[in-house]
Amino acid sequence: MFKRIGIEALAMTSAIALLGLPAIARAETLLYSFHKAIDNGRTPLAHLHLDQRTGVLYGTTEKGGEYRFGTLFKLVQYNGIWEETVLHSFAGNSGGAFPQAGVYEDSTGALYGTTEEGGIRNGGTAFKLTPSGGSWNYEVLHSFGGGNTDGSHPFANLIQDPTTSVFYGTTYNGGAQNCGVVFQLSRSGQTWNESILYSLGGSSGCNPQTPLRQDSLGNLYGTTIADGQYGYGNVYQLTQGNNGAWSQTVLHNFSGGSDGEYGGELDIDPAGTLYGVTFAGGLHGDGTIYDLIKNGGSWKETVLYSFAGGSTDGSDPYGIHEDANTGALYGSTETGGSSNDGTLFQLTQSGGHWTESVIHYFSGRPGDGALPQAGPAVDDKSHVLYGTTVEGGSYNLGSVYSQVF
Repeated sequence: MFKRIGIEALAMTSAIALLGLPAIARAETLLYSFHKAIDNGRTPLAHLHLDQRTGVLYGTTEKGGEYRFGTLFKLVQYNGIWEETVLHSFAGNSGGAFPQAGVYEDSTGALYGTTEEGGIRNGGTAFKLTPSGGSWNYEVLHSFGGGNTDGSHPFANLIQDPTTSVFYGTTYNGGAQNCGVVFQLSRSGQTWNESILYSLGGSSGCNPQTPLRQDSLGNLYGTTIADGQYGYGNVYQLTQGNNGAWSQTVLHNFSGGSDGEYGGELDIDPAGTLYGVTFAGGLHGDGTIYDLIKNGGSWKETVLYSFAGGSTDGSDPYGIHEDANTGALYGSTETGGSSNDGTLFQLTQSGGHWTESVIHYFSGRPGDGALPQAGPAVDDKSHVLYGTTVEGGSYNLGSVYSQVF
């Protein structure tokens, strides 16, 4: 099985550990522990999706399920207790296997996502799960893996253009230089068609791992973890011209120094400011949080925070999300913290200065998760973060948590 490359495979993290800020005393709750007894999935790698209307959480597990190829599940709260239901067990082969990404929910309640393997060519799939009465119907929309004419091994969530209803996504491999592609999925009648918008490689970056973001003008933004000018990945923009073709502009090349290395997740605010993380690099080698702001015809990267690792700070950040109400940034780190099992963090701005605080140190103990590999979903109205951890929980097979912020 082709594995998502974690930061351990990319770089040695710094041994430097500086004094960090104390954790904020707020309640973290373990909502659900995955376990083998009923084989309802295990090892959740991806973002949760929070249905803001119903409060239902949707997610995927990379492994487990009826056929051992992963699951798509939902969590619903009844009288204060969260109950999990497996909506689909991936069957491998043409049906897809080992989902690395979370799901997107459209206005009808249908769920869209990707699997990293399986499909007709074993390059992964894009799928749709549609509610029908009391059951769910599963449909493969596209099988990846067509050599240099298609992408393969999608890791990231799909996003939907609100004006055209087409979906956009990336693959980690495939394309003209086997560095991944940016693709579009559009529907014509009952048929779904995939189009390659851009093939990555070389100076344009290689191996995208995290979801695209779209601004109000329809431009797409993404990151890569390899190639680019210095070999440490980049941040790029894709813009559609009047002739329908898409062109790429590299906004920043990571140098592997204080500006970070290996581009992670992005968020974008209404003003067009990009916020992002790098898995490594920065002042201490443990990753960064940065912003990218357009000034005239150029973009300027500013590092807002460099993680220090050690017992008092996180290391290897994965997710980033801006609170639309306060402008604060929230995310997770895979490692670091008091037990080296990761953290949840908050970044707030006052007078132009950004301050990081650790909200929660994951411990890996039975009542807690360990090693989050996706940023949390954020309920801005209720001030709650929801997320997954790869390990930990009551059976050490992963967990779903909530955290008040």
